[in-house]
Amino acid sequence: MDAAMDPSQQQEAPAGEQSQPQAAHNQKPTQQDLVPTDPEKVRFLLELEFVQCLANPAYLQFLAQQRYFDDKAFVNYLQYLTYWQQPQYAKYIQFPYSLAILDLLQHEPFRRACASADTAAFLHKKQFFHWEAYRTSSWTPPKDAADLRSLATAAAAPLSSSASASAASTAAAPGIAMDVDGHT
Repeated sequence: MDAAMDPSQQQEAPAGEQSQPQAAHNQKPTQQDLVPTDPEKVRFLLELEFVQCLANPAYLQFLAQQRYFDDKAFVNYLQYLTYWQQPQYAKYIQFPYSLAILDLLQHEPFRRACASADTAAFLHKKQFFHWEAYRTSSWTPPKDAADLRSLATAAAAPLSSSASASAASTAAAPGIAMDVDGHT
């Protein structure tokens, strides 16, 4: 009888080693596996991430201090990115405040004001107070079990893309009550 066919003659792999097919199946994906290869998808993700970074006041201050806002090409890029305010793109934004900041960045006095630490602190406070007021006014604890069931039912129902897009595009506006000069 052939040794390869006889199960009693086959050696088992040591406990830490696996056969090739099983080892390949259990491997974690590498960084290269996680990066999309479609150039349009890569561009979409990069622009989405950049627009959302605009919600960070410290990042705005960095851009202003490094004189990015003085570069005509960069200002034109900010103008180009306003397409994210359209509902079919706004639905992907997790930080709607970034869309309001993108709108303010279209004005040169606001871009100049971003270099100031006072402006960064002011924007940070405005974000916090918007979040706090939105959170407080948008949710009240249920009074009884029937209210709790209705909340659970509403939460389980999927939102339509148009409803979530309109919510994302309108949620940013109430929290920012300042003019282009950075005054309230």
